[in-house]
Amino acid sequence: MSKLLETLQAARRVSVPLVAVKTIDPTATMKAITGALNGDAPAVVYDFVRGHQALNDAGKRVLPTLMGDDPDQDETAADPVEALVRARRVPQGTVLFHLNADGLLYHQQYEFPYQQAVWNLRDLFKRNKRMLILLASDLVLPPRLRDDVVVLDEPLPTDDELSEITTDQDVAACKGIPGRKKMTKADRLRVVEATRGLGSYAAEQAIAMAIRKDGIDLPMLWENKYSLVEQVQGLNVDREPLTFEDIGGLSQAKRFGERLFGGPHPPSLVLRVEELEKVMGGAQGDLSGTSQDALQTLLNAFEDFNWTGIIAFGPPGSGKSLFSKALAKTYGRPSLSLDLNATKGSLVGQSEQQVRAAVKVIKAMGGSDVFAVATCNGLDTIPPELRRRFRYGLWFFDMPSKDEQQDIWRVQRKQWKIAPEDETPEGDMSGADIRSVCELSWRFGCRLLEAMDYQNLTQRSNPEIVVESRKKAMGRFLSASYPGVYTGPQAGKQDGQRSFSE
Repeated sequence: MSKLLETLQAARRVSVPLVAVKTIDPTATMKAITGALNGDAPAVVYDFVRGHQALNDAGKRVLPTLMGDDPDQDETAADPVEALVRARRVPQGTVLFHLNADGLLYHQQYEFPYQQAVWNLRDLFKRNKRMLILLASDLVLPPRLRDDVVVLDEPLPTDDELSEITTDQDVAACKGIPGRKKMTKADRLRVVEATRGLGSYAAEQAIAMAIRKDGIDLPMLWENKYSLVEQVQGLNVDREPLTFEDIGGLSQAKRFGERLFGGPHPPSLVLRVEELEKVMGGAQGDLSGTSQDALQTLLNAFEDFNWTGIIAFGPPGSGKSLFSKALAKTYGRPSLSLDLNATKGSLVGQSEQQVRAAVKVIKAMGGSDVFAVATCNGLDTIPPELRRRFRYGLWFFDMPSKDEQQDIWRVQRKQWKIAPEDETPEGDMSGADIRSVCELSWRFGCRLLEAMDYQNLTQRSNPEIVVESRKKAMGRFLSASYPGVYTGPQAGKQDGQRSFSE
């Protein structure tokens, strides 16, 4: 917030007339900006339902100019164009906020007149340090205004700001709950972690509700955050309690995860991007430009925030998604999945806004320590510039070797409570095949061999995909199953080679 205020104060010094601020907490933003103004500068806010309201004493003196003769009824309510026409008469130094400006700029009825009315204020407000501030959770300006409106992005609260909010709520709770003791420093750090990525108001309310006499309800805080995050189009929280203990094989990928998250500088967030090739394939045939914009936004985020990760390539059922899901839970990190196609909207500018909102939340939760795992079954549609952002390599997830299959059978038999005396079927099977057979055996109450009659094995149904994937990976991609570059399928433990179950 402090950086935003410094920028706005600099803008007022040089009389910048039109500003847009992207914020998910407009109330806190207006309060902070109004508090930073000189006392004589009128501050007024307009919204589509209530019309104009004063934000300080100086703003009260301006209201008759904006509202009309009747102090109890605003003639400009539900008429944002007229509100801007009347704004031409406000005195020097006035700051006028318009809430939910994205809806006004692209409103079916007012779209062009509102955009024109905003532009008409540019030179008038420039003369005497008046300022129109358009507020929105996210905003993509229409072409008519892109060269005339300065766009500022208010970041979500920092850890220090969240710590201050936590302290304030803790002090209030100690006064209101008899016998309650203050949080320890460790408690406050855990609360900050559980609210990172929320706006100031949302964090304040969540902490207040989670405080108990004997401590803080951390699971409630995390669940509250996850629920709010999932309201952002295209983002979902991975809640499945899957760890590496639930996955057989993939020993080299697991070792990589252990060294990465067990090292001195572990990532703070895992970002999963499923079926990357389909997302990029849609971008090639998209004439609207929204897919290309989403790609560029993602590329910029990786570059600007120093995000990186791996691309997990391989045939269906080879464990790519399981690995990406289990990585975060194994090492106690939050995990988000990003669906770029789900960020697309039908309204003008909506897609661009939603993909930027998703990136903003990811940045707030993970900072510069986001580790991404992008899974794909093909590579042809993934542009080279995106591949380069995944600096930790392109990994190949092959069909499991004999040793790996034994490891997977052991894990899945335990998970589905298969009796020890039940004979294990033979044959080459993917990890997904083995899981399905064990699950069907459990559901049917039958033996594994009988459940095999209802399973269409991956290498039997998609042999050409397996062969083609291996050709592409040979000598080029890192192996998820054994050290070094992929050199072909492994029949089992060979001389000089580690066992996958070791």
